[in-house]
Formats: sequence, structure tokens, C-alpha cells
Amino acid sequence: MPEEFNTHLNGIEDQTINFSLNEFLDIFNRRRKLIIFSSSIIFIIIILFTIQRRIFNPVFVGQFTLLITDPLDTINTSKNSLGNSGIFEEIAQNTTRNDLPTLIRLLKSKSILEPILKEYNFSHQELVNKVDISVPGKGIKSQALGILNVNFYGSKPYRMQKVLESLKDLYLQTAVSQKRQRVSDGLEFLNKQTPNLEQKTESIQKQLSDFRKKYNLIEPVEEGMRLKTLIGNTKNEINALEIYNKRLVDIKEAIKENKIDSLGFLEAVSPGQSSSNDVVTISSSDRVLITELLNVKKSLAKARSKYKSSSLMVKGLEARLEKLNPILKSNQLEAINTAIMLNDKKIDNSKEQLTTLEKRFKLQPDLIKEYESLMQNLKIAQSNLVGIVSAKEKFQLEIAQRSVPWEVIASPEISPIPIKPSLTSNFIYGILI
Repeated sequence: MPEEFNTHLNGIEDQTINFSLNEFLDIFNRRRKLIIFSSSIIFIIIILFTIQRRIFNPVFVGQFTLLITDPLDTINTSKNSLGNSGIFEEIAQNTTRNDLPTLIRLLKSKSILEPILKEYNFSHQELVNKVDISVPGKGIKSQALGILNVNFYGSKPYRMQKVLESLKDLYLQTAVSQKRQRVSDGLEFLNKQTPNLEQKTESIQKQLSDFRKKYNLIEPVEEGMRLKTLIGNTKNEINALEIYNKRLVDIKEAIKENKIDSLGFLEAVSPGQSSSNDVVTISSSDRVLITELLNVKKSLAKARSKYKSSSLMVKGLEARLEKLNPILKSNQLEAINTAIMLNDKKIDNSKEQLTTLEKRFKLQPDLIKEYESLMQNLKIAQSNLVGIVSAKEKFQLEIAQRSVPWEVIASPEISPIPIKPSLTSNFIYGILI
């Protein structure tokens, strides 16, 4: 049952479609002359209207092209802006990258176009409708962002040429005035900043001077290296003094135990065995005594080789030797004790000096940190000051220059062929109607 119902409905739809198409063809055949006549009249009217507007009210377009950004100058500027001078220039000029929508809106603003409005008796909206400013290129990648095309639409080529020339001169003059104003404002900003930077630089220099006076040094890093060397030398000196002290104690014990004679004593304390500053001081009387003792020993040895040990000569020399030995021994011990005492004082003094040096050396990391912080701040301040002075000089030079920042790369020119109304478009439109 459902299938028969669907088949019945499809049959009715086919009959309706055939009836509508046949009815339309019948109507067209009956009224064919009227339709063709009406279409012909409409087509002729459109063509006549187009020709009339083309002759009596055509729309022409005029154009000139401006180069607003020098690509070579942009490259140089980007390189120079790496330095402090470039940074201050960019801040002072309030530089922005090509903001074309804002620029185009500015160039079409009433404040900029006011001279043109007065000269040619345009209303602002009327002139804005006639002016079109665009960037060459269709795609974003192919657009030349440093170039502006200025188009002007009108029906009187001669008057349009004058308006285009006026627009060109006005835009160039606007670029000059805007540049001078920006540079002037930038120079004023730099002049305000200069005293602050100079004051900051002087303040850091004073802090550095006070730091050097307080700690009595010029360069903490070099002072740290010098202290490190002095600490090493002092430790070596203390070590040498302690070794020498032990040697003196050994000599003292040898003298007490009679293990060293006069010659051995002289050799033990001679400069050849130790530093000249560490030699035990032997008085002139002790030297005379040692010399006498050596002579007595020599005479005794000679006498013993000639005489018997019981002879008066030998006995007298032995007695003389026994009398000199205790005196010399006492003097030697006294000299050794004096040398040990003096050496102990040297060790104590060296240790005190070492403690003082080590305390000063422990302060060096903090002093170096403070000093390097001051030096870094001073370098930054001086660099900023040099940058701001350089930027001021450049700004003053730009003010003195009278060059135009923009350049006309295509002079104003009016197309001799009207762009509106379009014969081709209206002809096609008439045919379609």
C-alpha cells in the first residue's frame, strides 16, 4: 500500500512540472514581441545613459606615488639602534614602525587637508570621498609598506591636475613639519634627561671615590691578588723561622752535651747554613775567645807531640783549655738563647701580620662585589650619557637640515581615459537585463 501511494504522488509531481514548463513556453510565445521590444528599449536606454554620462559627466582618476621609507636608511637605522645612541633616538623620536592605517587616516584628516579645502572650496567629506590612499600590492607579503599611492577622482582633468599637485605639495610639507616637530620634541626630551644622567654619573663617581678613600685602595681585585701573594710569602717566612728555631734548639742541646766544638759551632751558625738574617750574633769578645781557644788546642796538640803528658807545658795548656771551655760554652748558650728569643719574636710578629692579612683578604670578596657594582653602574651611566649626547648632536643636525623625508617617485598624472561609466560593464549589464 505505501509503495502504491508514493508512485501516485510522483506521477502527480511530474504532471505539475510538465504543465508549468509548457504554460511558460506558451506565455512566452504569445508575448514574445512585447518581451523583445521591452528588453530592447531597456538596453537602448542603458547604452544611451552610459554614453551621455561618458560624454557629459565622466569620472577620471589621477595618481601620484610617494616613497615614505628609505629601505637603505631603514637597514642602517636598525644597525645603529643596537647602541645606546640609537635607543635614545628611538625613545626621543617616539618612533613607531610604519603604522599605515594611522598614517592614511592622518593624511585624510581635516586638520591636514584644511588648506586644500579652503583653496578648492571642498567640504571635508567630499574631498575624502574623492581621495584614495593605498599601498601597492595585493597580498600581505607582496605589499610595499614604504610606498603610498594617492588616487584622486574627478570629472575635470585640468582641475584635478591642480588638486593633485596641491595634495603632493601638502603631503611633502606635512612630512617635513611632522619630522621637525618630532625631532624638536625629541631634542627637548633629551635636554630634560641630560641633567639627570649627568647628576647620576657624578653621584656614582663620588660613591666610587668615597669607597676608595674608606678602604684605602684603588683596585680591589689587584689588592686581593697582592694580599694573596703577601699571605703566601708570610706563611713561607713563618715556616722558615720555625725550621731555623728547631735548628737552634738542636745546636743548644749539642752544646750542652759537648757534642759540638768551637769550629762546629761556627759552622752551625754560619751564613752558608741559613739566611744571613737568621745568623746567630757572635760578639767580638767571643770571637777572640774562640780564636784563643783554637790556638790553645793547636799548641796543646803540638806540645803533646813533643812532650810528655806530665810536662809543665802540657799541664799548663790543659789548664788553660779547661778554664776557657766553660766560659765559651756559657757564651755560646747565651748567644743561642738570644737567637731563639729573637726568632720567637719574629715568628709572633709574622703570625700577627698573617692574621691581619687574612682578615683583610676575607673582606676582599665583598669589597670586590661592591666595587664591581659601582663600576658597572658607572659604565652604564657614562654609556648612557655618551649615547644621549650623540643623539642630541644628531637631532641638532637634523633640525639644521632641510631635506624632505618623503620622496615623489611618480609625479601627478591624470589618466586620459575615463574609468566611469564603463562601456563594457554597462553593455553586459544591459544584455543581462
